Amino acid sequence: MQNSFLVKLQSLPLFQGMSVYDLMEICENIRFDFRKQPSGTTFIEQDTLCDRLVFITEGSYSICHESDDRCWHICEKMSRPAVFQPHRLFGLRTQFSFSVRSDEPLSLIIISKDAVRDLLLTYPTFRLNFMNHICCAAQQSERVASRKVATDLRRRFVQFAVRHCTTPAGEKQIKIRMTTLAEELQTTRLNVSRMLSDLRSSGLVATSRGKIIIPDLSLL
Repeated sequence: MQNSFLVKLQSLPLFQGMSVYDLMEICENIRFDFRKQPSGTTFIEQDTLCDRLVFITEGSYSICHESDDRCWHICEKMSRPAVFQPHRLFGLRTQFSFSVRSDEPLSLIIISKDAVRDLLLTYPTFRLNFMNHICCAAQQSERVASRKVATDLRRRFVQFAVRHCTTPAGEKQIKIRMTTLAEELQTTRLNVSRMLSDLRSSGLVATSRGKIIIPDLSLL
């Protein structure tokens, strides 16, 4: 049982590359909170305090971003192991910037902020993994922010989706009014309607009242 957990631990972000000896020592000294998350429940709420590391080891889930003015809402479908926003544990803003909802029963591992601090101070490999994760997040944000605003409406729509998602691929669901989307894209409602109609005809999006479903953002 312990060996299977060590293998699972080694596959998780932030623990990759650590020696078996270090992992065994961590298991003896760090408290891991194992949880089964039922389907259809939200276990991370946007704007709540990030005081723990939450790892997903199994199952599919949705990451949901909501605008500050509550005018739009974007959900991304995911099904890979993940750790959520380690860079939000410390610094000026220590709140989650999105919510996470289970789409099927999930297996979670949760580590407290105090335990993370001990890991950072004691284990160089964990510290390097943590630093790399933060650097990648910062570089990705800079890359998205520095992109030139597209002149083509379709490309501006893609940029809007990419800017507010964690990955530029996979299924995305956007809840937004056409007038709000037109404001975001700096165009008219009619132009937005025509663009979505063209994408719908190509099978790249599906629409319903107040919702845009993108089966795979990388294909747009």
